[in-house]
Amino acid sequence: MPGQPNFLAASMGELRPNHFHGGLDIKTASVINKPVYAAADGYLSRLKQSSYGYGNVLYITHPNGLTTVYGHLNEFLGPVLTELRQRQYEKQTYELELFFKEGQFPVKRGEVVAKSGNTGGSAGPHLHWEVRDGQDRQLNP
Repeated sequence: MPGQPNFLAASMGELRPNHFHGGLDIKTASVINKPVYAAADGYLSRLKQSSYGYGNVLYITHPNGLTTVYGHLNEFLGPVLTELRQRQYEKQTYELELFFKEGQFPVKRGEVVAKSGNTGGSAGPHLHWEVRDGQDRQLNP
């Protein structure tokens, strides 16, 4: 994880077969379920559970208007997991995208918000992390 030597598996803007990579891929030593920490105070604004793309992904919106994205997660935690499961049972589907209101699921910097994984279009356990502006454009962190 950050602070460890050679912790990046991919960087912003790397060429991919049909796009440029939009964030950082942080190594997890080929291990799933490592704690994933909120980069800054904010609120959980969106989450998605999918077999494709970022797989299990959550979005934290911060007071400065930026959003941090955490992808390929193995597990969501706490009340948001309960909310997701309830909605999945209601709609009778695994793949689901939820949007939340400001203040509904507040987070603090350094809070564990999920567990790392290997979901979606991932070739091995890692955390995909990116920063987006208020227009949902990917920024170089």
